[in-house]
Amino acid sequence: MAIACFAIYNTAFPSVVFSTWIVTDNTLENTYRECTFEIEKDKTYSVNISILSQGIITAARVADESGELVYQNLAEDFTADFNIGLQKGIYTLSLTYLVDYEAVEHFFESTTQSDMLQEWSSYYKEVLERETNYSASFSIKIR
Repeated sequence: MAIACFAIYNTAFPSVVFSTWIVTDNTLENTYRECTFEIEKDKTYSVNISILSQGIITAARVADESGELVYQNLAEDFTADFNIGLQKGIYTLSLTYLVDYEAVEHFFESTTQSDMLQEWSSYYKEVLERETNYSASFSIKIR
């Protein structure tokens, strides 16, 4: 399994508050990755996020320093641009790579969004039953 993580902070690109790119390749294990970043000013930020996976559900979460979830998405493939209001403080980005349906069920049991599992159950099963190379890449840029 190969994993790469790169973080670019505002010293290199002044308009970028946080940017990271994480890649995992040929994994058949449920995997968890985490990194923190700092928001220095209360304001609305522009976010670009991309999840590109094969045979893996990537759960991406951002929580503030009190543990309150400010963003969450689970997908095999997902790209979006949106605005989000963030307060000054330390945030944690966590990625959970889910490679079997039991792990997806367990993930939802640990959240307050268990109703989403029923709604998306057939999608998750279809992704996880596919024979593929089991890779995932994730990127996020906050400006």
